[in-house]
Amino acid sequence: IKDIPDYYRMQFDLLSTIPAVKDYVDLEDWSTDRFNTYLIIKRNTNILDLKDKIIRDVKKINPKIDVEFIISPQSTQNVYLDIRKGSHLSGHKFYLYVFATAALLVLLISCINYSNLAIAAFKNRAREIGVRKVYGATKKNIIFQFLSEAIIVSFISMLFSILLLFLIIPQFDKLSGNSIAFPDLKYFIYDIIIVTFVIGLIAGSYPAFYISSLTPVKILSGTFRTGAGSDLFRKLLLYMQCSISISMII
Repeated sequence: IKDIPDYYRMQFDLLSTIPAVKDYVDLEDWSTDRFNTYLIIKRNTNILDLKDKIIRDVKKINPKIDVEFIISPQSTQNVYLDIRKGSHLSGHKFYLYVFATAALLVLLISCINYSNLAIAAFKNRAREIGVRKVYGATKKNIIFQFLSEAIIVSFISMLFSILLLFLIIPQFDKLSGNSIAFPDLKYFIYDIIIVTFVIGLIAGSYPAFYISSLTPVKILSGTFRTGAGSDLFRKLLLYMQCSISISMII
C-alpha cells in the first residue's frame, strides 16, 4: 500500500490480520490493552448499557478478569478528534473554526476588492454600456452581463488557485517539514463549483446593480456622478477591506 499521510490517526509500519499474529500475542488474554477496537453502533445507543453488556460477556469467558473497558463515542462528524490523552494527533474544532474564518475573510476581501476595481474601471467602459442601453439593452441585460463577467473571473481564479496549490504544497512541505496531502478533488467538485459560483455572484452584485441603474444620457454625456450614498458605501467597503487585512496581519 502507499505511504500513510502524516495527518492520519492510525500510523503503522506493518499491517496484519489478527490470526497472523496469534503466535506472538495472547489473543485469549482479555486484559491486554494492546489493541484499540472500533465499533459501529446504532444511533441513540446507550453507551453505559453497551459497556455493561461487554463486561458481562467478557466475564462469561473469564470470571476472574478485573479490567475496565473505556468506551469513547465519536460521531462521524468528529472523527478528526483523538481520544488519547497527550496524543500529538489530537485535533480540536476550535482550530477548524479559526482556519475556516480566516478563509472566509480572505474571500470577503477578494469580493470587496473586485467590486471596487469593477466600479473604478467602469469609466473605461461607460461608452460601451451607454451604447448598449441606447440600442435597447434593459437593466436585466446589464446586470446579467456584469454578473456573468464576475462569475467567469471567479472560475478562472479557482482554476489558477488549484494549479498554484499543486505547485506550492510540495515546496511548502519541504520547507516546513510537514506533509500536507492534497485532497481528491472528485469528492469536492460540486462543492467547489457551487462556492465559486456564489463568490462570483457576491463579487459582481454591487457593480452590476449600480452600473445598470445609470441612465444612458448621463453615461454618454459623461456627466454621471455617484451619489452620496454610493460614495459612502464604497468607502465602507474600502475601510472594511483594510480593517480585515490589518487584523489578519496582526
